[in-house]
Amino acid sequence: MDRLKSLDSLRFFVAAARHLNFTKAGNELGISQSAVSQQIAKLESVIGFRLFERQARGLKFTEKGARFWDAVREGLGRIEQSLQELDDTRLTGKLTVRALPSFAARWLLPRIDELRDWAPELNIVVDADLAQPDFLNDGVDIAITYGKGDHPEWDQSFLFHDAIFPVCSPDFLLSHRIASPQDLRGEHLLHDSVPQAIYSTSWDAWFASLGMSMPQSGTGPAFSTLAMVCESAIKGQGVAVSRHSLVAEDIAKGRLVRLFDHVLLEDGFYLACPKSNLKRIVIQKFYEWTKEQAALFREGMQF
Repeated sequence: MDRLKSLDSLRFFVAAARHLNFTKAGNELGISQSAVSQQIAKLESVIGFRLFERQARGLKFTEKGARFWDAVREGLGRIEQSLQELDDTRLTGKLTVRALPSFAARWLLPRIDELRDWAPELNIVVDADLAQPDFLNDGVDIAITYGKGDHPEWDQSFLFHDAIFPVCSPDFLLSHRIASPQDLRGEHLLHDSVPQAIYSTSWDAWFASLGMSMPQSGTGPAFSTLAMVCESAIKGQGVAVSRHSLVAEDIAKGRLVRLFDHVLLEDGFYLACPKSNLKRIVIQKFYEWTKEQAALFREGMQF
């Protein structure tokens, strides 16, 4: 604890660690590059080891420096989380919601106006990212996750299951004879270019569930997100094997049609946040709204 009394230079370390550059850190703090360097040298003297290796174009963590940065980030995250928990009665302020990019674009985004009308006090920030939330370090307050994870410190509330099936535009269906899966040709198929990733879809898996192999004749285009696959199908560019969570609204409005009865049922979505966050009024408000929306969405599922 004695060394902690002399850690006045910690804020300089945080800036330098974020930028890995003394000049940029100085610009952030409003001081010179040499002043940042002196403060870091002072901190290194206090803690007894070097934090950075000075390089021609910036900085590189030493092994101990990287471990120290991990500890500082975790500590700052816990401080921020504690401040939020202590100030749990406010309904105003920023609420950052993590969601998968395609889900954020095609399920959450169309409902944002309803959320703003329902709770105009909430300042929502949608953080679309494939990564699992790190509630201590990445500034995320709550997340809509795909599948239930092994996180005993999280509250994970089920929202709805998901289903995978082929869809295309009405015009595409009119111009192609597709009455059964056997009628699908390789050039008809729109692909997710990363079918092994979480929340992705695979034509191979869908055909295999029918005891069939994917057509070998020709191939359609591939896209890096399912949202792009959906948009391509809406434009009449082919047949997408997509998810109910992404295309339900398009089917309801006639922009897409579901081709066959056969579906692949999967786990689905959960609302997740640290259990300690449940006391916050903004979290409770978002929980209430999201669960209402999920209940309405489940009512429209016919499988």
